[in-house]
Amino acid sequence: MNLTMLVFSTLGNIQGILDPLNIPVTMMRKWLVLIITAYLLFSFSLCFAEEKGSLFHTDSSKDNPSLREIEVSVYAVREDAEKFAEKIKRSGFDTVVRVHETENGGMVYGVFVIVHEELPKGPINLDLTGDGGKTEPGPSVGDQAPAEALTTWKDLFSPKAGYFHAGLTVTQLYTDNAYETRTDKKSDFSTVLSPKAWLSVPQINQKPKGLDPISTRSPGGLALSREREDGSRRYGAFLSYQSDIPLYSKNSPSGNTTTHNVQGGLTYNFPMGLSLQVNNEFSRSYEILNPVLTPGQVDRFNSNLFYAIASFDTGNRLVARFDYSNFLLHYDAQRNELLNREDNTFDGYLFYKLWPKTSLFTECNFNDIGYDNNTALDSKEYNLFGGFQWAVTAKSQGSVKAGWGSKDFNGFSTRNFIFEVTVNHRLSAKSALIFSAFGKTDETNVPSTFYTLVHGFEVKYQHMLSYMISSSLDFSYTNESYGQDQIIGAVTGKRRDNVYQASVSLHYELRKWLTTGVSYVFTSRESDFPEYNYTSNTILVNVTGTH
Repeated sequence: MNLTMLVFSTLGNIQGILDPLNIPVTMMRKWLVLIITAYLLFSFSLCFAEEKGSLFHTDSSKDNPSLREIEVSVYAVREDAEKFAEKIKRSGFDTVVRVHETENGGMVYGVFVIVHEELPKGPINLDLTGDGGKTEPGPSVGDQAPAEALTTWKDLFSPKAGYFHAGLTVTQLYTDNAYETRTDKKSDFSTVLSPKAWLSVPQINQKPKGLDPISTRSPGGLALSREREDGSRRYGAFLSYQSDIPLYSKNSPSGNTTTHNVQGGLTYNFPMGLSLQVNNEFSRSYEILNPVLTPGQVDRFNSNLFYAIASFDTGNRLVARFDYSNFLLHYDAQRNELLNREDNTFDGYLFYKLWPKTSLFTECNFNDIGYDNNTALDSKEYNLFGGFQWAVTAKSQGSVKAGWGSKDFNGFSTRNFIFEVTVNHRLSAKSALIFSAFGKTDETNVPSTFYTLVHGFEVKYQHMLSYMISSSLDFSYTNESYGQDQIIGAVTGKRRDNVYQASVSLHYELRKWLTTGVSYVFTSRESDFPEYNYTSNTILVNVTGTH
């Protein structure tokens, strides 16, 4: 009872604590609902575990029908197989090495991952970086930590329980063009401290995926569509926090700004085929909106994204899904007050299963975009898609959809062909290829224009060079066309930008809990207005410790 009173007393003071961040009251209401629900779910799980002794039990017995084994690699030397199996275990999987006799009488050693039928059957996610928070080859499967009896709130934060995790990253960054300018470039050499922590029920070793990073100019706050999480667990809940704290900066755009990202999520799958998911993400961050019109200026903002999904599997090939999201964006500077807005998004899907893991679908999307102080930019978007999604094997999954979209303003409208492609393919046990492409409309960041039409793609290749070293190659291209004419100096016309970005990174696992990495990023923008052209080279070196 004392704990309950403490929680609600704390909630009553949250608004006062966060007032200096200028967080709108509507954001706080959503977070209060999420925190209270998470509290009740955690309380329920503690009572349940007290009676049952464990929320989930990992049993690798062959006699257990709820288990199956997937062979991920074969070695000629047993020691190599055992080393690789141990590497996978560090990512939270159960593994076993089995001996096979070849046709010529020799011996080979297979590494198998033990998959629990209650867990998703998608591509196996090998935690190549060791920090548990980066995108890896495919979504997590079997990321569940061994469960132990949970009887008190103290046990919830015990290292052995697996509910609470924390990490700390120290990054040294150098860039030769901190403010993305064509001339008068300013380099930056800075040190950033990034703490993070997450709490989850049931126990998982990897940081919950949650929502994608906020995209301020995308209607609804997300650059790509949100995929529904696998409904194989009965329930799940998490709360996570991450921050970037500048310790030293020579000329960083962030100045002394500390960024914050707080996420929470709840999932419940009912036996009759109904699934509910609720997520909320608050972000305190910054960006550079227009390096030409406001040179040397950094645009700080608060944003909040609330996302809910309800889906129903009829059990007869048809699956219905409904999404709702609310996105709030508020900039600190008065010069950006015309860009403050609220988006309400409604999505309806109807899936037809051709096979258990392959479906055709149609999607109807509606975005109601309202600006706080600039009603001329208010718009309503109507998008209709037809698509195909698959997860045929453990190696390949993806989605393709295309259709037509209408963006209606007060007095005129525009119609465009829109599409989205996502593919995640595991080439081997050690490598994966991830591809995405899109065509869509975005919100503007330039006065005198109403919207932009954006097309782009990204391809990423990930590979384990050895048991301790992993690598990643990434290339992306974006073409952005503004809908109306701009006037820059003596030039008048429609602006079109081409942005290219390439990166390479290496990660080395010093210990099970300690990882170091180095990355290089090259970025180039080519515009019809030369003033917007720029290139930058960035080098990052980091060390990450996790608990």
